[in-house]
Amino acid sequence: TCEESSDTGQLLDRLVLPSLRKLDISPPLDDNALRRLGDRSSCNLIHLGMIDNISEDTTIVKEDPPSYLEAPCVQTIRSLHIGPLVVDAFFHHLTWKCNTELGNHYLPHLKELSVRAAYTTDGVASQMVASRWGTKEEVNQPASLTSVKLDLVYVGSRRTAVRVGITGRHYHNQDQKVLSELEAAGLVLQLYCCTLERLDSDRLVEGAVGRTVFYTPGGIQYSSVLEY
Repeated sequence: TCEESSDTGQLLDRLVLPSLRKLDISPPLDDNALRRLGDRSSCNLIHLGMIDNISEDTTIVKEDPPSYLEAPCVQTIRSLHIGPLVVDAFFHHLTWKCNTELGNHYLPHLKELSVRAAYTTDGVASQMVASRWGTKEEVNQPASLTSVKLDLVYVGSRRTAVRVGITGRHYHNQDQKVLSELEAAGLVLQLYCCTLERLDSDRLVEGAVGRTVFYTPGGIQYSSVLEY
C-alpha cells in the first residue's frame, strides 16, 4: 500500500501493469516514474490524472514542464487532468506547431483537458487550445480538443508574478476573448478565473482562499469563494 503522504513515484516503481489504461494519482516527486512504469509495462494510457491538493508544502514551480508529458505511454491519452500550479511552460509544451521543425507534437490524441490553478501569462493558455481546435488528426495535425476546463489564476501583484516566472499583471482578458470565440464555434468550455494571493515565501498558505469568477459568453459572473 501507499500512504497518502508517500511519494506515488515509489509505488509506480514497484508495479508492472501491461493492461493499464487509466491512471489517476497525485504527482510523483520524480517525473520519470511514469516513464519507467510505461517502459516496464508496455502500456498505453487513454487517461491520465495528476491532481494534488494545495497545502503549505506546495511550491510554485517555474521549471520546465513535467517530463512525463513526453513519456511514450502517455502519447496515446485522450484525456488529461492536471494541477495545481501549472505555469506557462506546460502550455507552451502542448501548443501544436505544424509547420516548423521546432514544433511540439506531444499528446496527439488529446481531446479532453482539465487544468487546475494555472498561473500563466495572458494568452498562453488560449493559444495552446486554439492550436488544437478544429484539427482532423491527420499527418502533422493532432486530434481536435472537444472539452476544456481551465482554472486560471489572476496574477494581480508583482510579487506573485515574479514567483511564477511571468512579467506584469494578468487578468486573462485575451484568454477569455479567444476561448469564448472557440466556445461559440463548438468547443465545450468551462473557464474559471480566481485570485489566490495569500502567499508565504514561495509556498501557498494552507487553506488559501480566492474569489472565483465564472466566465460565460454573456459576461463574467462571480460565484462563491473558492478554497484550495
